[in-house]
Amino acid sequence: MRWNFMWAMIVVVAAPAALWAQSAPQPTTRPAIDRDRQQLEIASDKARQDVMNDQLGIEENTEVLRSATGRTDVTPAILHQAMAAMDDQIESLQLQQVSQQARAEAITEAVKQAANLAAKKTDVDPAVLELTKVADGRERNLDMLKSGHVNGTISDKEVTDAESDVAEARAQVDLRRESVYAANGGDVVAALNKELIDLEIASSDCKAKLEFLKNQANETLHVTDNIDRLESLQKKLAMDEADAQGLRERLEDEQLSIPTANPATSAPSP
Repeated sequence: MRWNFMWAMIVVVAAPAALWAQSAPQPTTRPAIDRDRQQLEIASDKARQDVMNDQLGIEENTEVLRSATGRTDVTPAILHQAMAAMDDQIESLQLQQVSQQARAEAITEAVKQAANLAAKKTDVDPAVLELTKVADGRERNLDMLKSGHVNGTISDKEVTDAESDVAEARAQVDLRRESVYAANGGDVVAALNKELIDLEIASSDCKAKLEFLKNQANETLHVTDNIDRLESLQKKLAMDEADAQGLRERLEDEQLSIPTANPATSAPSP
């Protein structure tokens, strides 16, 4: 009986200790710690390499964009804004060209009509007709004097005086014609012709600007893939840098948590 009682006491005391040993958290072994740390280091190295690759890709695409666009700031947002602005400018200049062309055609037609009307009124002006008759008479008189000069009956002075009379008469005709022409639409014709010249200059300027902007837009359009690539790389770089930072912090925490020795496991006292 005595031995049975002692055996029962041993079982009662030993059983809780065994259960505690099974349920207690087992300390992490050094090989497991080293394995985890090695995996973290591999992941951290890969993250750093990803960051470097992202930065290299960004530099390459940035140089391509700078060379193609002639810009210093080639961030995707700036380039998208520039492309939108160029499209707006091109559209505005094209509309301006259409307007200039239509106005030039209208002015040309107006000049033609006004000039024809002024010329017709000038041709039938009484003063012009009278002065023209005078000039024509002096012209015929000069011809007769020249014939007599050849025969020696007319002096040089008479011929010279007659030529002066003809010139004066023709000048009077021209002055009258100009006056009548201006009064009947000639001034309008002159103003419209001046506007046509100014419009031609403005049209040439508009054409030069349009060609320049189209060339720039085409150059930028050719590197659209680089713009998208740069934008994608910038986003990826931000994510990879965050991953790399997180892995560095985990490595630092892991280093601090490495135990210097495995703690001994002991059962609680009965």
